[in-house]
This record gives sequence, C-alpha cells and structure tokens, in this order.
Amino acid sequence: MRYLKDIPAISNLNDFHSRWNEYYRYLSDISQRLPEGARYFANADWHWDFADHRCPHDAWLKKIEINENRMLDVPQSATVNINIALLGAYHDGYILLHYFGVRSYKFDTSRSNILNIDLGVANGHGDWYMDEISLSDDGFPVHEIQFTSSETCWSIEAEDIVYEWLPVQGNYCNIENMLSR
Repeated sequence: MRYLKDIPAISNLNDFHSRWNEYYRYLSDISQRLPEGARYFANADWHWDFADHRCPHDAWLKKIEINENRMLDVPQSATVNINIALLGAYHDGYILLHYFGVRSYKFDTSRSNILNIDLGVANGHGDWYMDEISLSDDGFPVHEIQFTSSETCWSIEAEDIVYEWLPVQGNYCNIENMLSR
C-alpha cells in the first residue's frame, strides 16, 4: 500500500488526516484512468462509511475462487479471474468482488505486517481492515487489502474490479452460486 500502509501506527491525528487526504488526492488524479467498475468501487461514498452496510470494513471472508479459462485450440490464451465473497460487517448482506483479467496476485499471510493483533486463537483472516486502489505501472487497477487477524495482506492487479452488494433474504443466502455469476 502506498498511502494507507502505516495508518494503524500513526498516533498523531494531523498525520492520520494528512495520509488520508494524500490518498483521496491520488484517487482523484487516477479516477478517469480506472476502468468503470474499479472507479465506481474506489470512489463510492459508502466505501469508507463504516455505518453503511455496503462498506467492506469489518467484513468476513466467506469464499474465494480463482478461475483459469483457456480455449482448447489456443492453450496460451489463459485468462484468470478471481471472485471473493465477504459477509458484510452487519451480517445482513454479501459483498462480492469480481476481478476480471487478473494480471498478478499475491496473498501474504506473514506475521511481519504492520498490524500485530493476536487473539490467541485460530481466527482465519479476521476482519477486512482497510484497502487501497492504485494503478500499476502498466495502467491496471491494483487492489490491496489488509485483514486484521494473522495480518493477511492481498494484492490483486486486474483489468477491472466489479463490486456487488447482495442483501441476505430472510435468514438465508446461498453464496455457493453467487460467485460464478
């Protein structure tokens, strides 16, 4: 993360606001170069509004799929897509993130990242803590995500990122078929 990496360690409120303002200026500068889906997700008013149920902060990972598609007659034509389903922080809906035309990805679960939260129990990835969208040197959106428990950080570079919010209907929502949509 270029702008938000050290946010948890900043104790001075002015430094904290300065870092956020730098990131928002950066987003404003790159916004028109982002593909439509990534631009919508990066600039959505609810993205960092913790009271909004669509906000990914504090969401829980439910499922991740990595799909590689190849044409049989052109085996070197593989395309990779990643789909993520998260249970929203208020547990009343699912956040689906679709990464189309993935160019690179990295899933890091090392304990050397900035957060040092140890709950003393196996806690999976923990809550979605923060994320940042930037442009790669090749002009593609890069989505970096940091989780709380086990200090998991992900980085996914793709041709586009599409966000969906699906409210839970009653007490049940089948996520098995959601990601392949």
